[in-house]
Amino acid sequence: MDTEIMVRQTLPSSYKAQAGLSLSWLIKTFPDPHLLLGINATQLLLIQQDLTVLNSIPYEEIQTLQIQDESLVINLSSTKFVFKTKFTDDIFTLITSYYPKLKRTETKFTHPLITNSYRSKLLRTLVDARNLLISNNYLNLDTSTLKSKSRKQFSSYFTYSKAPITHSMLKLNQSEELAAIETFKFILSYTQGEGPLKPFLIRLGNNNLLNEVYLQLIKQSNSIMPNSHLTRKTWSLLNLLANYLLPTNKLIMSYLICHLKYFCMDGVTVVGDYAKIVMKV
Repeated sequence: MDTEIMVRQTLPSSYKAQAGLSLSWLIKTFPDPHLLLGINATQLLLIQQDLTVLNSIPYEEIQTLQIQDESLVINLSSTKFVFKTKFTDDIFTLITSYYPKLKRTETKFTHPLITNSYRSKLLRTLVDARNLLISNNYLNLDTSTLKSKSRKQFSSYFTYSKAPITHSMLKLNQSEELAAIETFKFILSYTQGEGPLKPFLIRLGNNNLLNEVYLQLIKQSNSIMPNSHLTRKTWSLLNLLANYLLPTNKLIMSYLICHLKYFCMDGVTVVGDYAKIVMKV
């Protein structure tokens, strides 16, 4: 199973590397600070500090999953586990994205009312943020031909693509552009379950490439297949990046926030849950 790091880390990354347990989350819990809670796509794991697995709990065996004050309560048929942590909502959202049957009937993440006018407002804000990037000449677009392009051709620049890009999304120098093209190939490979994570992380020391990668991930997470494994992997990668580094360009940061706010409205697919997790970074 591929490692899928979903939310902010509360332990050094070396713990996850040593564990080799395909964990999405490894977190210290209380009242026993020596016990770790591990989360992956199929089960919960109770882990000691030396990374010895004490017990595994398949999601199918969990009867109820609840949040009480600042505690996550996991009820089995004959056992109850209570974990005190400030990340209750994040953990709950992650677990239920893997196993939706455990969702509560009420959640802090639901909007009281999402009207069509509210959706339209967020969409306009998203488009305005995108247009600011164009008007400030950041994007690697031929603005002289924009008016002649069809709406579909233009929007495809900002939506998911299964084919590699042939040039960077931002205007970059030659060496950076080649690196940007290779990075996009990595994103395609990783989200399809074929590529490692390390080459992607190595490229993030360059601010121009960091901003480029954010645009690429925003593009790839803007998919018409919100429940696909590929889309989930893209959002998990976006979340991983946001937990380490944020865009250095203010307009790209604004575009990212607008992108997240728009997808936070999605209360049907897991994309909405992922977007809410990233927004909390």
